[in-house]
Amino acid sequence: MLRINPQRLKHWREKRNMSMADLADRSSVDKSTIFRIESGQAKTTRANVVGKIAKALNVPEKELTSEAEPVAEQHRRNTQDKSQVSFRLENRFRNAFAFVCWRYDINQTTILKLAPLLFVMVAEDSLRKRVERLSMIRSAQGNSEALPWIYRDAAERFEQDEERSIRSKDIFGLQLNDPSIQPLDFFKDVDWVGQCNPFEAYIKDWFERTGEAGGIDHWEEAGPHFSICSELALDFACGDEAMAMALLDGTVGLHEVPHELLDGEMAKQRLQWLQTRAAEARAQREERSRAFRETCANFLAKIKFVDTMSPEQEENR
Repeated sequence: MLRINPQRLKHWREKRNMSMADLADRSSVDKSTIFRIESGQAKTTRANVVGKIAKALNVPEKELTSEAEPVAEQHRRNTQDKSQVSFRLENRFRNAFAFVCWRYDINQTTILKLAPLLFVMVAEDSLRKRVERLSMIRSAQGNSEALPWIYRDAAERFEQDEERSIRSKDIFGLQLNDPSIQPLDFFKDVDWVGQCNPFEAYIKDWFERTGEAGGIDHWEEAGPHFSICSELALDFACGDEAMAMALLDGTVGLHEVPHELLDGEMAKQRLQWLQTRAAEARAQREERSRAFRETCANFLAKIKFVDTMSPEQEENR
């Protein structure tokens, strides 16, 4: 097994004006393998794979395996204006990063750099949509029949709270979920302007309007549960829908998949590994759930026992 220097692979690929997809086609090496090498996730690579990549790039193998940094200025490290960013992500988010990188042939650093810009764009557009919807409600005030019944007695109060929420850039509608300011009879689960979580409603609407597959399934305190790039998950899972879902929901992490199984020629073995790992993960999850239920049951039984004790029994306890 050899180790390809990620910086050198990227340097020669870009020098040859190739995308990852181009290199994958010319070398007959799976694109996911090339991505893992360039992103530094692959610690070693099989000798025949190194040979295929080197041949496609028309360079000696030592040009790829050398530990020296490439000469190109754009690949020199500039430590003066860079800092390390570290945070832990659940499998479903890590997998989403990987699928986006595969689809658009970019690296995770690019996504992170664009994240603040893209978030502001989406957040401000969601606020703009809410302004439009609020205007619709106000326009309908002259005709009470145009409003759902839950708004007929609370529309004015709702308008004030929604306007305040928008003005303070409360994109998740947390102020509207506060019982102290929420209008009487305001049922967020059936609210026609989607105020259960306005940002969630905006994203769901975007996926519906654009016809893009996936979107948010539900939103918890820990974050949204969503699916994107489902076609890549299905392809990676060799057409097995259950395993594709296991990748999308994070039951199996892409970073757990053994490197040698990423090769396109190992698809059958990869599917078998995914099925085994998913079964193990579900069994572990069920065991944790069982242990939690047992702990809760024991605790409640103990409380019930104490509650039924007489004063004399409790004194002698």
